[in-house]
Amino acid sequence: VFPVKLSVGNAEVDLGSDSVVVSVYLPGSTLLDIYAGCIATDVPDLDTILGEIAIDSAEFRIYNGDTDTVLESKEKAFLVVHLNNDKLLSEYETAKIEVKTGRGAALTVVRTAPGGMSPNSFVDLG
Repeated sequence: VFPVKLSVGNAEVDLGSDSVVVSVYLPGSTLLDIYAGCIATDVPDLDTILGEIAIDSAEFRIYNGDTDTVLESKEKAFLVVHLNNDKLLSEYETAKIEVKTGRGAALTVVRTAPGGMSPNSFVDLG
């Protein structure tokens, strides 16, 4: 789960499925163009959201907004990437997620899984 918000003064961004490409680069596999769309929601439970997203795909969920797929200044979006269990990171492995929209530069997030995490836990990687 990756939070995304517009910086002050930037124009809105359409997160509709025709204008976004999400790719995930893992040590053992590469998933190109796994984006499945965007939904405006108020569901706070991650387990519920993961149950609604197909395995090996990614979706944006927009909170605090209207019902369209355009991310506006008052809204916050979360990119939820749902990977199959055979693609999970081991300790100290690095994943890269790249989001390209119809306008502006690509957003690239690179994170390394910390060591010593217990199963079904999470950590804020900043």
